[in-house]
Amino acid sequence: MFQSLSFCIGNKTLVINDKVLSLGELTTQFLNITAEDFSTMHNLVMEARNSERLYAHTKKLSDWFDTNELYIKLDKMMCKYPCLALLKGDDSILRETKQLTGQISLFEDDRFEPSAYDYKIQKQIEKYEHYLKNPEMYNEENIPLVPPEKTPALLICCGNIKSKWNHYKSYCHKYTQILRELKSFNNTIYNFIEYKLSHLKRLNAENYAMALYDFFTADNSIKLVANPIAGTGIFSPTDFIKMHQFTRETTPGSGTFAFYDYYETETLQTLLKADFYHALRNGYIIRRCLYCKKYFLLKKAYHTKYCDSPLPDNPNKTCANRGYSLYRINESKRSDPRAHAVNRCLDRIRKDYQRDIIEYDDMQKLYDEVDNLYHEHNMYGLSSYEEFDKLLQSKNLYPMFNVVRKTRPVGRPKKDIAKEDSK
Repeated sequence: MFQSLSFCIGNKTLVINDKVLSLGELTTQFLNITAEDFSTMHNLVMEARNSERLYAHTKKLSDWFDTNELYIKLDKMMCKYPCLALLKGDDSILRETKQLTGQISLFEDDRFEPSAYDYKIQKQIEKYEHYLKNPEMYNEENIPLVPPEKTPALLICCGNIKSKWNHYKSYCHKYTQILRELKSFNNTIYNFIEYKLSHLKRLNAENYAMALYDFFTADNSIKLVANPIAGTGIFSPTDFIKMHQFTRETTPGSGTFAFYDYYETETLQTLLKADFYHALRNGYIIRRCLYCKKYFLLKKAYHTKYCDSPLPDNPNKTCANRGYSLYRINESKRSDPRAHAVNRCLDRIRKDYQRDIIEYDDMQKLYDEVDNLYHEHNMYGLSSYEEFDKLLQSKNLYPMFNVVRKTRPVGRPKKDIAKEDSK
């Protein structure tokens, strides 16, 4: 993973590793890392750190090999998320460690030390790399030769096993840092969105700044901001960062230029703060969808509570379509008695699913069908309110769409009277 993070901000965008993102987009992606995946990644890190301690005790390359396999597995899992893949640097150290520790038969005594020949090869490599960068300084007679192959001593870094191990540990501990920073940032921003941003009546940059100030200065802020006392991490009040300014094309080949601030930092938390705070400064806001429970970025001051993500089971509809249909937030429908009948029906369906009386797919199908029934009967006047309410009763609705309820016995099982009489 990263050894340092470099990114620039300007023209309402964040650019990192040549990837152009809207301000707030990267933060939104990090907020949507699921608790289950984070728990799995955290467990992998803990397992890898325990394996490190085992190698430090046994000094067996087979234990180092096992440790490296855990970090490779963790790296692949983290890179499934585009936001984490963006932080990925040169991971050749994991591949080279696998090559080195896989040669167990060559280093069974684990007393491998670099020889003078190893250092000679290292010098040749450095000289050849210098030639590639400065070919004008060489003529045909003094072009350096490339070593035919790199010896195991040159894998990871030049030096003995102890040097390689220390270099390897320094690299891999970045995974622990990333997860620690991620937990601290996400836990804090979750609370800020839940208790401050989502309750604002007027949506603008000034109110976002005021909400952020209230969030950090309130009497109960210690309970909402990640802190070591509560065991939720550390949301640092200050950040160390290098910054300089320059101009660049907004997009390659566009011919339009803008001012950008270029930053360098060693912590993920600093990157996410810069992205999130600049987004708020530009009037952007992050909300949590009430239906799919994922976070989404809003660039306009809308009080919408649902995102526009397509539904997995019905790509033609979005969370907003189903959300407003399910919870009946639309003001024009609040006085409609049919809408109240639909709400009662949806509550019954939801409770049946929670009690394991129907399957999840059946619940989703019934949601869509009830929505269609409401619009058909309301638009074309196909029935009276009483008839519509009766139609939505479970005993009538479920058979209509081939949904079979599971039979669940209620109360204690009945005694077998015949067996009682025989006794």
